[in-house]
Amino acid sequence: MLGENRNIPRRETPGRETNPGPSCCKATMLPTSPLCRFYLSTVRLIVVSGAFTMIPPNQSRRSEIKAVAQKEEEELQRWKETHKPPPLQLNPERLGGGDVTLAEARQRQFTDLKCFKIQKKLKKEDMDKKRRQEEEEELQKMKAKQREKSEYLKKMREQEDEKRREQLHQDHIRGES
Repeated sequence: MLGENRNIPRRETPGRETNPGPSCCKATMLPTSPLCRFYLSTVRLIVVSGAFTMIPPNQSRRSEIKAVAQKEEEELQRWKETHKPPPLQLNPERLGGGDVTLAEARQRQFTDLKCFKIQKKLKKEDMDKKRRQEEEEELQKMKAKQREKSEYLKKMREQEDEKRREQLHQDHIRGES
């Protein structure tokens, strides 16, 4: 049953040009073979062999795509030719700044390297200082917020205490009378 399900004929969409496929397939593959069958659909010759299906290419569509690709390639080459950068005309110079000897150039490199290390260290220190300062500012903001909150709560407690005292005083006055 599984072997029968594998050999289901497939059809191409109608309306496309027909392509009988290469003639060599007809000669080499036998339709009587149990592993391979030929299905002649309305469009192309489709070869089913076991789990594999071979659909021959549509030659007219293939040639059309090939022509478009060749045309685009030619246009690209023309564009490259028109936008080609002009050659550079520079006067030859001695590398390293002109009148510098090898020893002077090496000395300059050495001092630049030392300065680079120092600059890198200073830059790192500045970044750390800035980061610490930002953290400190955040901490101060949080402290100020908590301080305001505690002051508000203290004020509310004092108001509640004052109300309780007043009620207690009124109850005390009523009790004496």
